[in-house]
Amino acid sequence: MGSPQRVIRLNELVEFTGLRRTQIQELIARGEFPAPIRLSERRIAWLAGDVAAWQADKIAASRCPRSPQPTRSNKPGKESR
Repeated sequence: MGSPQRVIRLNELVEFTGLRRTQIQELIARGEFPAPIRLSERRIAWLAGDVAAWQADKIAASRCPRSPQPTRSNKPGKESR
């Protein structure tokens, strides 16, 4: 048996991620957020390690340099005034 893992219930997950419940549900449905585990017939929770890994991925992605998006002033074929 592995070592115990901390679990996060939905109310705490909302505070931890800054997302609303509906946003979390939508991300899970799209496969973009860790799926919960069933603790009992009526209780679910998320493994803290899974949520921390998701959060680390989001932080890393937000800090990656992106290529600049064209704006009105630098779109090809448009002359600036």
